[in-house]
Amino acid sequence: MERGIRVPWMDYFYGGLNEEDIKIGRAGKVCRVADFRALADAYACLLKDEEEWWRCSQAAVKRVESFYTYEQFIESYRKVYEEFMGRSYGGNIYRTAETLKER
Repeated sequence: MERGIRVPWMDYFYGGLNEEDIKIGRAGKVCRVADFRALADAYACLLKDEEEWWRCSQAAVKRVESFYTYEQFIESYRKVYEEFMGRSYGGNIYRTAETLKER
């Protein structure tokens, strides 16, 4: 599922976040980058096979509900900011505004 729509999504990513993610199952088909024919074929297969479309759709919904909550989103951004600030300011991400103004 992508962009808040409850339909299978074609993408170029392959893999899983962890074992739980992998157990959820496929949420679409994986195609090589810039292989537009394969992408069109993947869409056609899903459009022709309603059961597969529903399986992929349900897997997509379950994956989003399991791994992409608001809290997880905020935590992942917090980690990115902490890592960036740690590198940019000598490891001390808690510098005050006054200290940063001196730089």
